[in-house]
Order: sequence, then C-alpha cells, then structure tokens
Amino acid sequence: MLNEDWKNEYKAGMDRVSPSRNSVVNLLNVMTSKPAQRSSSPFNFRKLIPFAACFLLIAAISIPLSKQIQSGRNSSLAAAPAQGAPSPGNFTGTLPSAETPMSDVTAPSAAPSPEQSSSLSHSSSELSSPPEASSSPAPAPSPAPASSSGGDYSELYNIISKLQKKSTVRAYASSGAESSNKAAAPAADAASSQGYSDTNIQVEGVQESDIVKTDGEYIYTLSSEKLSIVKAENGALTVVSQFPRSVKDGDGGRSSSAFEMYVSGDRLIVLRNSYDYHIMTAAPEASADSKTIAPSIRPPYSKPFVSADIYDISDKSSPRLLNSFSQDGSFVSTRMVDGVLYLISNKSVYGEIVRERPETFVPQVYCGTEGSLIAKGDISVGIDPEKSSGSAQYLIVTGIDTAGSGSLVSNKAVLGYGSQVYASRSNLYVTAYSGITDGSTYTGATKLYRFSLKAGSISLEAEGTVPGSVLNQFSMDEHGNSFRMVTTVYSYTVTVGGTDKSAWSSVSQSKQYNSLYTLDSSLKITGKIEDLAPGERVYSARFSGDIAYFVTFRQVDPLFAADLTDPANPRILSALKIPGFSQYLHPYSDGLLFGLGRDADAESGKAGYLKLSMFDISDPKNVAETGKLVIEGTYYSEASYNHKAILVDAAKNIIAFPADGKYLVYSYSREKGFKQEASVSADSSAMYGYNMRGLYIGDCFYIVSADGISSYSIKDYSPISKINF
Repeated sequence: MLNEDWKNEYKAGMDRVSPSRNSVVNLLNVMTSKPAQRSSSPFNFRKLIPFAACFLLIAAISIPLSKQIQSGRNSSLAAAPAQGAPSPGNFTGTLPSAETPMSDVTAPSAAPSPEQSSSLSHSSSELSSPPEASSSPAPAPSPAPASSSGGDYSELYNIISKLQKKSTVRAYASSGAESSNKAAAPAADAASSQGYSDTNIQVEGVQESDIVKTDGEYIYTLSSEKLSIVKAENGALTVVSQFPRSVKDGDGGRSSSAFEMYVSGDRLIVLRNSYDYHIMTAAPEASADSKTIAPSIRPPYSKPFVSADIYDISDKSSPRLLNSFSQDGSFVSTRMVDGVLYLISNKSVYGEIVRERPETFVPQVYCGTEGSLIAKGDISVGIDPEKSSGSAQYLIVTGIDTAGSGSLVSNKAVLGYGSQVYASRSNLYVTAYSGITDGSTYTGATKLYRFSLKAGSISLEAEGTVPGSVLNQFSMDEHGNSFRMVTTVYSYTVTVGGTDKSAWSSVSQSKQYNSLYTLDSSLKITGKIEDLAPGERVYSARFSGDIAYFVTFRQVDPLFAADLTDPANPRILSALKIPGFSQYLHPYSDGLLFGLGRDADAESGKAGYLKLSMFDISDPKNVAETGKLVIEGTYYSEASYNHKAILVDAAKNIIAFPADGKYLVYSYSREKGFKQEASVSADSSAMYGYNMRGLYIGDCFYIVSADGISSYSIKDYSPISKINF
C-alpha cells in the first residue's frame, strides 16, 4: 500500500547520488561575492540563494577546455566542455561554420567516426552510473551550474540570437546505418497467442507507452493520484503496491507528474512531465527618477523536463527506483524497441541567452540530478534562421537502455522541433510544420527527419520536405526502403498593393486537396498522387503492405485504396463513397478493415452519431462496406483520436472502446454484422469515458478507469470482481 514515508526516503536516496557538495559551496561563494555579474536584473540576487542552493546541488565535474572547431561545410564542432561547464556526455551532428551559408547546413550530419565513438565512450558510462535504489518517485533534475565559457557553442549562440531578434516570432507546431530492407510490419491483433492483450500499437515490435499496462499477471495503472500494481488472477483483484503519481516540493521547487509507462520484463518505466519552478519575491521599488513602474511581484519561472524513471519490479510489492533519466523540453512522444526507450521532446529557448553560459541556450540531459549539455557534435541545424519566422526551439531524441539499472546510450538534438512521430524497429521519423513559397503562393508543408536506431544508438540520417500536413502517425509508414505519407495540402496566393503610406494585401486562390507521396531513404520524393478530393481533408489512414487506405470527408466518405507496389508510380485503385467518415482504421482479419468514426447526413455533411464500419478489402479495386452500426445517442469516443483507447482483436472477436460515459464491447461476424456484447457505465471521474482502458487476461476481461478496476467473464461479460483506488 501507499508508503507514507516515501518523501523522506526519496530525499535520502537522492542525497546519496549527489556529487561533492564542496563544488556547490564554491559556486555559491562566487555567486554571493559577484551578484552583479550573474544577473543584469535589478532584483537582489542574494534572495535567490536558497533556491540556487537547491538547484545547484549538482556541481559539474571540471574538465579542461579543449576547443576544437573545424571550419568548412557541415563542420563538426565536437569539443570538450569549458572549465566548470556541464559535461557534454557521450552524445555527432553539425553546426554551420563561420564560412558556411545557412542554405548549405540543413543536411544532417554523418555518423560519428570510430575515433569519436571511442573517445566519447567513457563519459557515457559516467552518466549511466545508477543511484542507490529507492522506492520513491524521482524528482525533476536540477539545472546545470553556470559555465565560464561558451566559446565552443558560439556559432549556435549566433544562430539563436538571430532567431530571438526577429520582429515576428511564431512557433509553428503541426496539431549511422542504412535503412533496413525489411518492411515495418503493421501491428498484429492484440497478442492472443500470449494469452493477454497489449496496448494497441502501430508497428509490430515497436511498443508505445500508455496509462495502463499488463504482463499477463499484473495490471499497472495510473489513476488520478497513484500508480497502482494490481494482481489479476481469474478475475480476482488485489492491490499489491502503490506510490504517488505526482511529486511537488512546497510552494516553489519541483513538480513532477507521471503520465504514461512501459512494462518490460521486471522493469517498470514511468514517464513524467516535470517542472523546475519558483514564485519570485516582490520586485524592488522603482527609483524616483525612473520612468518605469516596478511590478508588485515577479512572475513564476518554470522550466519543463520529461523524465523516465526505471523501477525494478521483480518484487511487485516493493518497487525500487533504480535510475532516472531526463531531458529538457516538453514531451512529444516515445517508442520502445527490444527494451530500449527512445524519448522525444521539444525545448524552447526563452529569455536572455549568454554566450559565456551555454546552459542558457543549449539543451541538457540528466542522469538522476546530474545535468550535462548535449555535445556540439550531436546538434544539427534544421532551419534557416534568415528565413525562419519561428522562435528558437530544439527537437531532442535520446536512446535509453532500460536493462539493468538503465544507461543513457546516445542522443541527438536538432535546432527545429518535432510534432508527429512514426517509428519502425530501425528508424524514427519526426515531422514538423513547414512551408513552401513560390513567388506569391504559399503552400503548407511538412519537414521530416529520419533518425536511424540501433540498440539505443541514434544517428540523424536524412531530412526532407513534402507538401501538406499529416493528420497523425498513421498517415505515415515505412515499407522496405520506401517511406509513404498521406497529407492534406492547403495553399493560397497573397496579393500586395498600395503605397508605403497605405499598403494592403489580400489572400486569394486558396485551395485544399489531398496527396500521397513515396520517398526514398534520403527522404526525396520518388512518386506522388496529388489533387485528390478537392475541398476535403484526411480523416484517417492506414497502410497495409503495398496498399494504402485513407479517408477524406466533406459530405460523404471516400475511402481510397492506393497501390504502392511501384513506389515511383503509385496509383489509386478505388474510392468507395458512403455517408459519414472513419476517424480510425484498423486491419481486422484477412480481407477486412475496421473503421470507427461518425455517421453523417449525405446532403449537408453534418456529422451524427458514432458509427462502426467493416470494409471488405479482399479486392482493393472493389472495396465494399459489408458491416455498419450506428450507435444511437452516442457522439464521442476517445478512441476516435487516441488509438491506445481501443482494443481490437480479431482472434478473440473483440472490438472494445470507451464512449460517452460507457465502455462498449462488440463482436463481428459476416453473417450478423456487429453485435454489442457489453455496455458498462463509467465511474464518476470518467464521465465521458476518458482515460478508460479495456484488456483481457486469459478468460477474463478487465475495464480500468481512474477510480478502479472491474473484471468480467469474457464468455458473457458477467461481473466477477471490482476494486476502487
């Protein structure tokens, strides 16, 4: 049960892994003797010392300065850190040299040389050293201490300075190895062969995090306040252990909250959104001759992190915290392949940046509370600051081996950002919103990065751009050496006129249509189909081998089937038009494709109730809707936009999802169509069916909500047991 002393145990555990406190004392002495050099603000710096003492509990290991900047096109800037700077760790990429035009530096870097890999291996082990085990959640990391020189990052500093000085600042956000010749297999049905269901995933062998997990014996769930481990045996439910979901230190300090997790063997990996924050004291009064009015209180400061806490759960009644890895920024996504976690975040650069303090503009990674700047050779430039109207942001990708006590394998950062993520077992693709300008015509586009993955080692291999924006991860797919995308394209023309004193502009010739693109391993377009379904947008997509299925909608639902056998010459095979639309598509069994969406009026296009569809795709040239069920009175389901909320298992003949305050279970047969097997009312905290999950273990079905777990016989869905958290 919940350990009341978890906080004290946690603090004691983290004290054991803190570096030498003498370094902290030295830093504080410098800070207190020269406050004016540490801040240009009129605010009394000494008042921050109590906060700084907490944040700077991790003094960096001093490493001699060794500046190694190689000029030339796509020059590598790998170098040792400045004296007193955070260690860059074991993490290669490119920054532009002083002579390199920005238009020439957006190509990704080559893989690190053997010499680089060898020389960096030692610092990797330093970051991977595990803390002493603890049973409590890990805290947000502390910021790395100030460094004495930022010269090694001076070119990156110049780029970010240009971005910060632009008059228009808008942050757009949509919403080493060769590419494997093996196709990324779509995920099979929930694992009937192993006797229990798994999180609904996109690609077989590529796990995705969620709020509920099971290993076939235990159910792991995040409720509103706790992470619970529950023994599930033939429907009987027993809470084995619990610990807090959120951690907060007083009115100012660190706040951390778990949001999703993985289970891998005897390891539980808990993902947390964390923040360093404090409420600053009142600002000093303005002087009599000052033209400004001092505010009564300074705003709170918050720095986001995303963390992965690794627990040993070999003893389910007493999980032990083994290690915690974090990185700057807000959460984007994760994937796990063979026990290796790939963590993706976006970091925005706010406030004043200081050339001599690279921690003010360079992203960091952390082991426990020890911070480390990402090495210069691992940072690439993905934007042109002369053309970009966006603010300074980084996309950060880190590989973490969760075996043993966990180890940070590698990371990469791109000066840009990420949005949607697709992953195969050997490649990670990240998108970002972009644009294409042709004279006075602007077309929305998607910037795409490909990172190769190999046992945690990450290498930025290619980047490219395609017209349009992707809906979600299912709008993308890797098959052999081909990458396929379905996008919705929007473009318009801007006309400018008038004089300097009276200028005007107007937007005209706007149009919207849909496209399908195939790309090679260098992310160059090799084939395309454009101008599909003008005036409509993509509502769902699913790739199955050489066939792409995607739905567009305005008044009726065209379900397109496209042949991608020849990537250079994709072609439309059929377009089934039916009322309504599908928002999620899932291969059900051989020759069948399931769709969850909404019914709609055929004349007006007005969306109606939830609708289940089953499509016969045995002949892609003649796709037909063979089953249909409109759920009267029900409009909303989390599964419409979150695939993790739906369980689809053809072998068990289960289609289950939350909807409008209920959890619904259906079966399907060609003879009888869809049949409702169960309808369970949601608990009060899940009024709209949000954050509900269904799973089966053996012959029992379990429905998990924020309030508890209920078990049922899978034969007739009669209730067996229930526990409340």
